[in-house]
Amino acid sequence: MGSLIKFIVDNHIGDISSILGILIAIIGFWITIISVRRAKKISQQVREDIAKVNTIEEFSAALMTMNEIKTLNREGNYSILPDKCSALRKSLISIKKTTPNLSGSHEDSLQNAILHFSDLEKKVERHLANKDTTIDVPRINQLISKQVDNLNEILIEIKTMIGR
Repeated sequence: MGSLIKFIVDNHIGDISSILGILIAIIGFWITIISVRRAKKISQQVREDIAKVNTIEEFSAALMTMNEIKTLNREGNYSILPDKCSALRKSLISIKKTTPNLSGSHEDSLQNAILHFSDLEKKVERHLANKDTTIDVPRINQLISKQVDNLNEILIEIKTMIGR
């Protein structure tokens, strides 16, 4: 055992192992930093994808509500139509404010839909208050269909962005 210790001291094996230990620690630290950065990027991507999925759910619900509004309008069931329009507007505003990376044209489409359903709510309220006002059912449903088409295009684009 004494000769082993003499060999280690004479050949500076302790110094060499200390230097190797420092190098291994530095390399390990560097690998850890790289792994943390990768995990952070993946985490950010997952958060963005979750936000997109939530937006898709909100869009789908909004599109269903638009179709309900068309049906209510067609059937002349105006008593609940203002509430549906109001809820839809709130949903569209939420989508507009919380959806990341919306293009200017998509924001414009959402804003147009918000304004359209605000106007429709006012028309129906006037109709309910004053029965002599008429509602042009085919024209209103045609405009709603156009809004559905515009928002469906945005929905499709958001779906294709998941995972990118």
